[in-house]
Amino acid sequence: MKENNDSVRDFTISIYQHPDHVAGLVQQIYRRPLIKSETASHSQQNDNHSKLQGEATGEVGVSLPTPILPWLKSGIKGGIGGESSENSSTTGGSTFHFEYSQATYLYFLRDALIEKKLLKQIKNITDAKQLKPGDFVEFEAKFTGDQVTAILDILTPEIIEKIVEKIRTENFTKAANWGTEEIERELSIFKFTLKTDLKLARSIANAVRNDFRSNETREYYGHIGTEDDQVTAITICDNNYFLVQDRDRILDGKFKVLGKVTEGIEANRPVLERNKILDKIEPRLVDKIINSANEILSSQVSDIEEIVSRDAYEEKGKSNTERIQPIKSIGIQSRVHGESFKVVPISIYI
Repeated sequence: MKENNDSVRDFTISIYQHPDHVAGLVQQIYRRPLIKSETASHSQQNDNHSKLQGEATGEVGVSLPTPILPWLKSGIKGGIGGESSENSSTTGGSTFHFEYSQATYLYFLRDALIEKKLLKQIKNITDAKQLKPGDFVEFEAKFTGDQVTAILDILTPEIIEKIVEKIRTENFTKAANWGTEEIERELSIFKFTLKTDLKLARSIANAVRNDFRSNETREYYGHIGTEDDQVTAITICDNNYFLVQDRDRILDGKFKVLGKVTEGIEANRPVLERNKILDKIEPRLVDKIINSANEILSSQVSDIEEIVSRDAYEEKGKSNTERIQPIKSIGIQSRVHGESFKVVPISIYI
């Protein structure tokens, strides 16, 4: 979208719009109360006036009543004279009621932001590097789903417990001094701490799931630019302000976003950082847990590869390895790959 007044002439269809944000910003920019509706009256009055006068002379003077009849012949003897007038009046009126909807306010807002040169267009990583919290931005992006949902679906408390047990056992095996007489004592300490760690891991997993599941916001990852010059816009949406019933409609195609930046550029941002519990845990530990989960998924994919015969996937020009590749891509990410920034959307539209 070009940064001129023509850009606000675009017709938009919103799938998401936060009315409080739009209304508040319009009032702040114009410094006026928000007009909800308007009434206009229209009235019309037409007045017509016509006048006709005639005269004839003859031998006998005759006085005739008005109006003068048009078919009187001029051969009448005598004198005739008279005057005709006609007046008519028509009055009409109508009343119009106008309602200012969110579509109107969005138009006013975009128009004002562009006019005041407050709206930054983001098309690639170069544009995004100039952003700071509080900037108004507009960008077009192709969105992918919230990684948190995938993580919560796969990493159940039971899986987390098994992963922690695996990690702790591997660490103990590497660190244990098997050549000394203290092995029994080390084993007893390990078993005690492991049991405690597993309970803690399960409790944390349950707390994290409850926190995310009860959260009224969702994060969508908008990919801006090309692969060589790409930046991710972590778009934080309030579930209540989707204008369509399907909240995943945003995943269908490309959409434009008008929003306000909350955090600037950061590389390889942790996916779970917004959770108040995980925020206090070392991110590298979360990375290790998710990597272990991906190893489990990979081993299951390997089992599938052994079951699937080469002949079943033979296609012209494709080997079995190429055909099975989409299955290998299954996995979850603990971080947002590459550069990303966070934005609270005011409206999302096409």
